[in-house]
Amino acid sequence: MCRGVCLRKSRRWTMDLVLTGGGTGGHICPLLGLADTARSLDPSTQVTFIGEASGLENRLVPAAGYPLRALKGRPLPRRFSPASIRALLTLAAAVPRATALLRDLAPSAVIGTGGYASACVLYAAARLRLPTLLIELNAVPGRTTRALARRVTRVCTQFEETATHLPGGRCELTGSPVRAPFLTVSRETARAQLAVGPEDFCVLVFGGSQAARTLNLAVEQVLPLLAAAGRPLCVRHLCGETFLPTAEGLAAQYAGHPSLAYRPEAYRDDLWTLLSAADVVVCRAGGSSLSELSVVGVPAILVPYPFATDDHQARNAASFRDRGAAVVVPDRELSGTRLVQELTALLDDPQRGETMRRQALSAGFPEAAEHLLSLVLALT
Repeated sequence: MCRGVCLRKSRRWTMDLVLTGGGTGGHICPLLGLADTARSLDPSTQVTFIGEASGLENRLVPAAGYPLRALKGRPLPRRFSPASIRALLTLAAAVPRATALLRDLAPSAVIGTGGYASACVLYAAARLRLPTLLIELNAVPGRTTRALARRVTRVCTQFEETATHLPGGRCELTGSPVRAPFLTVSRETARAQLAVGPEDFCVLVFGGSQAARTLNLAVEQVLPLLAAAGRPLCVRHLCGETFLPTAEGLAAQYAGHPSLAYRPEAYRDDLWTLLSAADVVVCRAGGSSLSELSVVGVPAILVPYPFATDDHQARNAASFRDRGAAVVVPDRELSGTRLVQELTALLDDPQRGETMRRQALSAGFPEAAEHLLSLVLALT
């Protein structure tokens, strides 16, 4: 089903887009999904990314085949300090650079997800009267969204409650784009690729693009408990570079175990493969991660990052818990013992896991990219 303008039947799709956001995978990956969809509709579509000079986009964007322009700057500290003044000065200097880039690129529209580069580019685009979309990934809007909600053409959300925090903002519930393989890779293909046995209960643990120390320590604690249980389990763990030597030591310790297969990696670009193979995921509650696990339909044990701005991850997690798609464990309560309790509850009740899977799917927006692009088409 096509929402708004049916893009695949439109004769006037071709346009040039600037996509902006960065620093973390949560800001970049939705934009990559949007770019891929735009290119699939018309391979001649020009897509240019503008991001941070030192962010993760400097690896992910070129690897995906898109040009990247970088802005120098630094994020604003949460509390005022001398560093805040320096950050404000660099942000002010970045706006003229963003304006010059936009004049040079002359895009049909500018779409952003957050971060200081995105704030500069969207502000400059609004001043140039270009159509602007700001994708807010979280239930509670971030600083960029709150600052620019009245300036941008649309704020596009994936949680219904977000609009209640933005009086006067032009909000539309669209969901967040994901890359195409999240929608196309089958469970059977993924499990075969990862050598997950048909009877294995597959647990995926990841902490987002920056990993998560609390989750890593919980995995270290839970492995001996899972090994002693003797049930066929596969644990895939994206642990980050820092924890990887410890994780590799654990993998060597449990190599050849008759019931437990533990496979750690620092990071993988094809998260869709791991999610599609998983029976449950243990992760933070960032908006991008939730959009990805929901379109795949994976039950979740969510551990919100306790220091997220405005505690937005707790609100994200609560939305999935209230829907019946997730269990929420506060960061301070996570331990190996608590984790094995939650995993055992799912192992012992397959019907509960299936219900959570259906509820996760009901929270997803598989057509988010096309919905967003239909908005662009309607605004240009």
